[in-house]
Amino acid sequence: MAAGERLKSKVGVEYSRNPMREPYMVEDRNLITWQHPHSAAVLAERLLTILR
Repeated sequence: MAAGERLKSKVGVEYSRNPMREPYMVEDRNLITWQHPHSAAVLAERLLTILR
């Protein structure tokens, strides 16, 4: 069973990820998360769009 499937079965959360060293960001209503420092540019662009 994959990590995402274990999390979903235990606590009912969705889990997703991208290959390492590739930008990855997830947005769910007003919550924004990112995977690692390589996602900083993607996150910054999204935050600037929201703030404008």
